[in-house]
Amino acid sequence: HIPEVNLDTLAKNVLNHLMPDGLWITSISMQEGYHHKTVKNKDWWINFFAQYGVFNNQEAYNRLDGTFVRGMKEPNSFILVLKRDDAHIYPEV
Repeated sequence: HIPEVNLDTLAKNVLNHLMPDGLWITSISMQEGYHHKTVKNKDWWINFFAQYGVFNNQEAYNRLDGTFVRGMKEPNSFILVLKRDDAHIYPEV
């Protein structure tokens, strides 16, 4: 629902409020439609979030499997469980 031009602001806002060991769980739809403003594939989103020092954390995802509001089997969507990675230098947000 967020235009690509506004994603930078979104990422900075969330990261300004995310605890250092917090998780950012996001559900992303790839369904075309007037209400979905940024329709990109999973690799695109993973690379986008990596710019901000947060990375898809498969271990955390596996622990949470089955607890997400949007079904895991929905064909036009996916869930990312993002976490800061201490091995990376974070950009200022």
